Amino acid sequence: MLPFGAVSDTEQGYSLPVHLRKIGYVPQDDSLFPHLSVRRNLLYGTAGKPKGDTLSFDHVTGFLEITSLLHRDVRSLSRGENQRIVIARALLSAPQLLLLDEPLTALDARLKEAILQQLRSLHDEFGIPMLYVTHDDPAEATEICQEVLILQSGKLISRGNPHELLRHA
Repeated sequence: MLPFGAVSDTEQGYSLPVHLRKIGYVPQDDSLFPHLSVRRNLLYGTAGKPKGDTLSFDHVTGFLEITSLLHRDVRSLSRGENQRIVIARALLSAPQLLLLDEPLTALDARLKEAILQQLRSLHDEFGIPMLYVTHDDPAEATEICQEVLILQSGKLISRGNPHELLRHA
């Protein structure tokens, strides 16, 4: 029997189709479609997804301060603008979990801080839990995480308060 909310179990040969997983994914690399405008990138995959006022297009784009970018070609975006569009697209998919895989990689210190500030308030604004993956920067985890899981070779080796676990990292 699969646990509630399971997305896959290789032993039982089960894999929930990606479009049914309700996970918004923010990768570390560029994942926008270059042939689509910012607006069309944001709307990609939103058809038929239930959204309340909280995850409305206007609320998400306003919160992430990207409304002025909607008409732009994604190839003309800065790295920080690009990453905010990727975060918005993940939110607009109406996820129950937001998975952020090294979302601040390749950003300069100023941009990292600006986006980190938005990520800190994202949970409060939208009520969506986040799973934040970082390999090299424990300061990021300390800034936004309530709990940290430390994995080594795919095994959990430690779990707890980020300020306690990462103070020597």
